Amino acid sequence: MKKTRSPRRRLPKESDVTGLNRDAAQWVTRLQQQWRCNKGDCVSIYCYIDPEYNEHFPLANRHFTTWAAALVKDEDGISVNRPPNHQDFQKLTTARNAPLSAQRRRAQAPSAAQAAVAPAIHFNVPPDLFGGLRPFAPPPTPFDHAYSAPPAKQDGLLPPYSVCGPEMTLTEFKDTHRVPEDVISLLVKHGYSGTRTFAFIQLSDLKEMKMMAGHIAELRAAVAQLRFLNL
Repeated sequence: MKKTRSPRRRLPKESDVTGLNRDAAQWVTRLQQQWRCNKGDCVSIYCYIDPEYNEHFPLANRHFTTWAAALVKDEDGISVNRPPNHQDFQKLTTARNAPLSAQRRRAQAPSAAQAAVAPAIHFNVPPDLFGGLRPFAPPPTPFDHAYSAPPAKQDGLLPPYSVCGPEMTLTEFKDTHRVPEDVISLLVKHGYSGTRTFAFIQLSDLKEMKMMAGHIAELRAAVAQLRFLNL
């Protein structure tokens, strides 16, 4: 039986990049400039700072992706200062609703106190009186002690399951996204030749390569823009 060859994947050209993708990439750049964290002891490069409670909410690539998509769609109430109501920002929404939940609990406290004042009547029933009517306990399921794997630590240059745009050489990547020459030289020194390996680079790898924190930030910002070219 004659085998049929699957068509080779064509590398995206610049003409394939739509205006919508360019808008999203521009929004990502603007959001990263807006929310770059200047707090010295903060573990994140970018943070959304709640204007009411002054709390830091770390921002990763997926947050910028979701936020930029909402800005491109021009969703109501969304701006560079107000993130969308999305599951990626669930922790931020929970923190905002926490004071409201506390107010509701305080409002319900008097009702609970009034209910506690009502007299309680207790009956002493022999323990074996209804023993014959008690149903048998169901057998234990075989998965009571199933192992639950801990969530994977997001230490990669790219978020899990993300796609790193069109494949480029490091020289093309540097020229297109204005990456510092020192960053490219360090990657070449350690055997990297193009963007197709970015999905396997961990931030710990960059630190072992003695890459400076500022250069890591420059590389992450450039990679965040590169991802939008293949949306």
